[in-house]
Amino acid sequence: MSAVVFPRRDGARTVTVRLGPGEYRFRYLASGGVWLGDDSADRIDERGGLLLLCGAAR
Repeated sequence: MSAVVFPRRDGARTVTVRLGPGEYRFRYLASGGVWLGDDSADRIDERGGLLLLCGAAR
């Protein structure tokens, strides 16, 4: 896994993360310490979003 942080002119940051096959949990940290889920995740529960990444087709 590798990550690259890109600062924006407005003070926000964008992060790009390359992930291999597997299951990954994540949330976004917003202003005021509020954690947010992502509606595009494969599943969302009390622990956050779940991404299910499959390996490359053979």
